[in-house]
Amino acid sequence: MRLVTNHFYTTNDKSALIQAGNNSVDVLEFSTQNIIQIKEALGSCGTHFFNCLAWLIAEKRIQFTIIRPKSNGISHYKSGLICDGEHKIEFTGSCNFTYSGLVTNQESLQINKSFDNGQAIRAIEEFESEFEAFFSGQKSDQVDYIDAKHLEEVITNHFGGKGIEELLEDELRLINQNVSTGSPARILNKKQKLNDLIDQVLREPRFPYDSPREYQVEAYEAWKKNNRKGIFAMATGTGKTLTALNCLLEEYRSIGHYRALILVPTIALVEQWKEECNNFNFKNIITASSKSNWTKDLSFLATINRYKSTSFILITTYASFIKTKFQGYLNTLPEDLLLIADEAHNVGAPQVIRKIEFIKQQRRIGLSATVERKYDDEGSKRLGRFFNDSPPCCYSYSMEKAIKGKPQVLCSYYYYPVPVKLTDIELEAYLKITKQLTKFIDGKTGKYRTGQAVEMLLLKRKRIVHKATNKAVVFKRILQTEFERRGNLKYTLVYVPEGQHPNYFETDEYQETSEDTSLINQYTKIVMDIDESIFVQQYTAKTTDREEVLRQFASGEIDALCSMKCLDEGVDIPRAELAIFCASTGNPRQFIQRRGRILRKHPDKMLATIYDLVVTPQTFDQTSFSAEKSLVLSELRRVANFSRLAINSLDSFEKLEHILEYYDINLHTIQS
Repeated sequence: MRLVTNHFYTTNDKSALIQAGNNSVDVLEFSTQNIIQIKEALGSCGTHFFNCLAWLIAEKRIQFTIIRPKSNGISHYKSGLICDGEHKIEFTGSCNFTYSGLVTNQESLQINKSFDNGQAIRAIEEFESEFEAFFSGQKSDQVDYIDAKHLEEVITNHFGGKGIEELLEDELRLINQNVSTGSPARILNKKQKLNDLIDQVLREPRFPYDSPREYQVEAYEAWKKNNRKGIFAMATGTGKTLTALNCLLEEYRSIGHYRALILVPTIALVEQWKEECNNFNFKNIITASSKSNWTKDLSFLATINRYKSTSFILITTYASFIKTKFQGYLNTLPEDLLLIADEAHNVGAPQVIRKIEFIKQQRRIGLSATVERKYDDEGSKRLGRFFNDSPPCCYSYSMEKAIKGKPQVLCSYYYYPVPVKLTDIELEAYLKITKQLTKFIDGKTGKYRTGQAVEMLLLKRKRIVHKATNKAVVFKRILQTEFERRGNLKYTLVYVPEGQHPNYFETDEYQETSEDTSLINQYTKIVMDIDESIFVQQYTAKTTDREEVLRQFASGEIDALCSMKCLDEGVDIPRAELAIFCASTGNPRQFIQRRGRILRKHPDKMLATIYDLVVTPQTFDQTSFSAEKSLVLSELRRVANFSRLAINSLDSFEKLEHILEYYDINLHTIQS
């Protein structure tokens, strides 16, 4: 609704403002200094009215243009235009919306309809033109325009905060209070119809925010064109969950019910998806993981679907999905079910693809910031066949677009790679393992052959880099520099070096090992020792009150968070401003996800700063040049990816320049 309104309040409103301290008789500017007193003086219906008005303003469903004639008098128009998207009705009348105006007075009302003759159509066109001129501010020669922005903000701040469900429930309560059982039958019938309508609206799925973003609508259209299969290759932080659930919502609007199976890696993501489904007002949500007793719910669902079309959403971890028990229910699920695979690269894993490849459900959405399976060409091919898609995918939304596009979805950032040298002992161990690996190199491909022996050696070598002794020294130096510059370490996020990488096909929750605990304790102590004013908290698998920890971090009660893998699990931490990556990772999926976590936008956050500890050899030994270069390249691929989109991209590699020259590496041409 768009309104051009008069500048005067009603007599009661004006009196209330004057009594509240506004001594101006001529109310040209809106005084809202004492809006709380006005709010307290309202009855329940009046308060409900303002609550609804606040919701309409917040949802951008109503707009005001407030005018005052330049001559004495008021704007006394009582006219309007109603449109249903096809037909238009314009009305002009003398009637005020009062009892006497509606019931006892003699009043006039003129109506023009677009489906009548040409004269009515011309009258409608003239009214539209006149209204648009007033509304857009083109009539400044006739009227003064009064800014309503401040009034809208005050109403929203003091009466806002209620969602549509709560407002509708308030409406029902007020109706029941004011309509007694002894009311006339026609009133009781109207009440019942309204109760039924509100109940229907309360049960109706809907997009939880103002509306889907343009790119989320584009994703749905691209998916439909791809025969309702495809992968959404979207940067972390751009709303993959909302995009997929919007597809489910649009399908519901098309066919009248919704059914979905959502696959996720971890229990944390099960809960996150469940919360988002609730936000969409989807019902009948069943979760299946190692921490839920889901067999009874799934058995009941399988039974009821034989007799009736029931809307439902089933959310499960990959670890539960591949179990024989779950697979036994898979064929009982309806064919029109929509499969949504979060972190969809997991679908290409042997444990999953052989279970899921022949399912009868054809509507499929894969979600991933990094689709390709590194070192697994066969898994990548089967993944592509399953979703009928391959890079650049049926819909892509890059991190570059999210940072530099309009609207800006992720915040800009500074990136500082910091060299960390291996000690002599660490380098010697690294080179020793590298020499052992040379006998496993395939002469044709130049790559390592697959096998348990190779995997063990690669893991052993990787751990030398992850746990490099000098990381702790460099980490402390960064913290001291930032503390001196900022005066505090608020909103700091630390990714601690990891011990072991979790296998989410065996477990759906990351559990730190004793080695992990030792490492995270070491780095937590370094943060604490910077200054006694710093409050640091660990965020691990053993953290029971995770939501409260994140709330305290966002409010500044906790200055710094130290974590390993737990913050990779889809956890939203938009308040993080400073991130220090101590865990060297050459896995694009992992470091891209972590960067996305840091770049989420927050109203009080302008930019993010990322420090990245980059491990390099200490000495340059010509006999081991190739092995050393391999290590450097693994680290610098991450640096290239991060620096390309950073604000300081041109100078982010200066500290590494001597290393780049020695190994003849061009940072700008490295493929991430």
